[in-house]
Amino acid sequence: MHRGAGPLCRVFPLSIAISVILAGLIPGVAMAQRKGFSPSMEEARFSTLFEADVFGPLNPHGALGSLNLQEPEMQEMGNSPDEDSPRYSAFAALYLWLPMMDGDVTARGVSSDVNLAFSDVIDLLSELEAGLMGHVEVQSGDFSFFFDGVYLRLADESKISSGEIEVEIEETILELGAGYGLGEVDLGTTEHPHPVYFEVIGGVRWVELELDVDVQLGPASRDGDAGYDWFDPFVGMRVQAPLADSLSLSLRGDVGGFGIGTASDLSWQLAATLHYDISSSLFVSLGYRALDIDYDRGSGANKFEYDLLTHGPLLGLAYRF
Repeated sequence: MHRGAGPLCRVFPLSIAISVILAGLIPGVAMAQRKGFSPSMEEARFSTLFEADVFGPLNPHGALGSLNLQEPEMQEMGNSPDEDSPRYSAFAALYLWLPMMDGDVTARGVSSDVNLAFSDVIDLLSELEAGLMGHVEVQSGDFSFFFDGVYLRLADESKISSGEIEVEIEETILELGAGYGLGEVDLGTTEHPHPVYFEVIGGVRWVELELDVDVQLGPASRDGDAGYDWFDPFVGMRVQAPLADSLSLSLRGDVGGFGIGTASDLSWQLAATLHYDISSSLFVSLGYRALDIDYDRGSGANKFEYDLLTHGPLLGLAYRF
């Protein structure tokens, strides 16, 4: 196991986010469509398209982002608008996560506490050590599809009265999910609408963990290393609330695992994010994310346990296609 000098806690980011963009259909809502005009009338039909794209914790549009009300487009007289024509929307993002960790780990019967505080993360930021992740999302009608990937390496070294304990964790999390829009509730007025959009989500989260726990007690030492991977099903909800023309707040919560098969005993995730449009194709996100996983297998000398809460602020930059 790597032993590094310096602070008590180190985070080794090795994050790769490879985004493959798919196309989706965005629902159009006709605000005003007048039928039966005669060719002599000098009026045209108007329609307003409401975009409700869903992009997890980093989407500034739709179910978890700001609302985008496009200007009405005038239709040529005699030409019916093609409401069934597909509209494509996709988003890809990279975001920086400053992860704090708190909990217990055990590898081959050797146990240790893990406590990575925010002050330790700030100290290591100058060494460019933090967690990077990637997110991709597309939408088709009321349905959304998303992928999220995380790769981290963490080392926590602590002194005890009779020696020291060093823990190294290598973690990969890949999440694939889908959502369905339940609708919206307008908390505003006709002149100043403030819709809040609700979406139910579900999917599967693949987790791969490699643990190495090294305990040095004077001349004696104990070392345990082990690795496991598993799939956690999850269900949850996402909520979006616009705050201004280019600013929105998104919330996400899910719970999973449930001890099904080889899944974790329980996992849950919460995220709250602000999104701001820099331009029509570029936006930034600032928020906070927490992921808790409770997983254990075996007993005695073969015991493996991962009971950790990973949480911290995140900053994202995304591009809209």
